[in-house]
Amino acid sequence: MKKITLIILLLICTKAFCQEGVDRKLKPYRYITESVPIAMQECDLKGKVIDATTIYAAPFKSSFYFVGYNSTNDFAIVTFLFFTENSTNPIKYSNYLKYNIPSNPTGNAKIAFNDITNKTIKNDSKPSILSADERKYFLISKNDFENKCYPFYSTKFNTSQFTVSAVTLPVKLRLKNFDFDKNFSLGFAGGLKKRISNYKDHYINFLGALSISTNDLDSFSTRGKVATQPIKNIATFSPALGIVFEFNKAQFGIFGGVDLMSKSNRNKFDWIYHGKPWISIGFGFSILSKDSDKPKDKSDGTQ
Repeated sequence: MKKITLIILLLICTKAFCQEGVDRKLKPYRYITESVPIAMQECDLKGKVIDATTIYAAPFKSSFYFVGYNSTNDFAIVTFLFFTENSTNPIKYSNYLKYNIPSNPTGNAKIAFNDITNKTIKNDSKPSILSADERKYFLISKNDFENKCYPFYSTKFNTSQFTVSAVTLPVKLRLKNFDFDKNFSLGFAGGLKKRISNYKDHYINFLGALSISTNDLDSFSTRGKVATQPIKNIATFSPALGIVFEFNKAQFGIFGGVDLMSKSNRNKFDWIYHGKPWISIGFGFSILSKDSDKPKDKSDGTQ
């Protein structure tokens, strides 16, 4: 009966984790170009080439938004973040004109274009905010986009998401007598998952866990009520709280909780660890595998 219970719990945990899926908040906030040449052509929002005779070189280490792929799915449509902070830097204004202002500017883009070309911008002014139809868009080959650019993820708290996963706790430190207990706990944990790296799959999880533990009872832990051979695999319910760090596919963390024995067993054995706190190193495992990002020369992605 105990083994069946553990198997059922494992299946529940597996199912719960699989339901996490791909969340929009886990997608890149923006992308950054590498310090290698990347050829581009100007296009419209739908990926139609505007000037086939002009080839642009993507600025090194620059941030851009990925709009999507074109109709043939062989080019990525991108738009760059603004290059300028103020008009005191002519290079940034030149890049703003080259990579942000479309060939036929309208609205705010036309105003900014005229201000820059006529050199009438004051030192404390900033270019106008451009709407979607006033921005400049480029095509980058799918191969260059996937191999010469890398994603930049937001680490803000509002990008956190709810996560559910199976968890195992193989060893516990009993704080009552400062003793290690090799009982085995299997259950599931749920809580908030927050990204802690802009570039890699590194996260911190704040979790609450519910598990079933198997415990061995001996003379010491039962105050002499088990006087002969120890009784093995007595089940207890083990709620816990923990923090788990994820570094790509490796996961580790610390949990703290209590073991709660059934009333009948508690009366029968007088187990000294019922309701007493413990801490444990927890090992999580992912049912859904993820492709690891290739190592790249990272920058902060600022302009």
